[in-house]
Amino acid sequence: MTERRFKELTPATMTAEQKKVADAIQSGPRGAGLRGPFNALLRAPELCDLVQRVGAYVRYSSSIPPRLNEMAIIMAGRKWTAQYEFYAHRRLAIEAGLKTAICDAIAAGTRPSGMADDEADVYDFCSELLANGHVLLEGVPGLAKTLSVKSLASCLNVRFSRLQFTPDMLPADVIGTAGNVPRFVK
Repeated sequence: MTERRFKELTPATMTAEQKKVADAIQSGPRGAGLRGPFNALLRAPELCDLVQRVGAYVRYSSSIPPRLNEMAIIMAGRKWTAQYEFYAHRRLAIEAGLKTAICDAIAAGTRPSGMADDEADVYDFCSELLANGHVLLEGVPGLAKTLSVKSLASCLNVRFSRLQFTPDMLPADVIGTAGNVPRFVK
């Protein structure tokens, strides 16, 4: 598409509120220029400011290495067919050290081969979260699992509000599929 759906805003055509948000975007870590969704979002300056701050926080304040952070972003872009998001962050992922072949596999909707262990962990976590809306963490119940989830939440810069403990249960017990479910004999 060569024609813009939204006329490009310039400082001369922006309201004072739009200019304030545009200045905040361009003076931050993204640098000069209003790329991506910002030209459209500036039509609602308050929303634009919230979106850009969330995006900046997720991208620049994460404790996850940039290579893995960008991998998660392109996986979400692929899931939601957000073409610009995928395109822009694919370049950033490669610049951060993610192999081009991994990006290409994600674009094709297939599991990449040759991933490092940390890349496979991010891929598996994001795949489950994007497919199911939650992640089932199997492991030792109790304090060990609580600490694992707290550590994961800290790495992701999120908070968790609920843990569901299902001690002595198999994933099949939780999701209701037939499988090797132990039977108790009287």
